[in-house]
Amino acid sequence: VQAAQDAGFEAGRDPRTLAGSVWAGVHGLASLWSQGAFTGAVPGARLEDALDISLRLLIGGEQGEPR
Repeated sequence: VQAAQDAGFEAGRDPRTLAGSVWAGVHGLASLWSQGAFTGAVPGARLEDALDISLRLLIGGEQGEPR
């Protein structure tokens, strides 16, 4: 989160709020995955791919790198 803010992403926001939002998103994916709900909705999904996409959507960049 700090690297993303240093690169200009939401620089004025409290980093704890941003980190909490990322945590909530990753926690949601983990919960859905562990219960089989994610793969039930997206057959053949791979956890690595879902996590990579989630992080890029949450904080941008390639493989979680800041925009």
